[in-house]
Amino acid sequence: MARRRKMDPERKAFINSLLEHYQPKDAQDIQDMLKDLLGETLQEMKVQNTGCPSSTR
Repeated sequence: MARRRKMDPERKAFINSLLEHYQPKDAQDIQDMLKDLLGETLQEMKVQNTGCPSSTR
């Protein structure tokens, strides 16, 4: 079994604030939260890697 790293208090507070803000109820809510948080970043990475700004979704 993989060893779990201890989470530093700052990171834990950040995650707790995200959970409080988004209030996910299930895995789909968490997936939507991550898309909301990372969508622009992932799109920028796609453009940098492919040169294509179009979205597939």
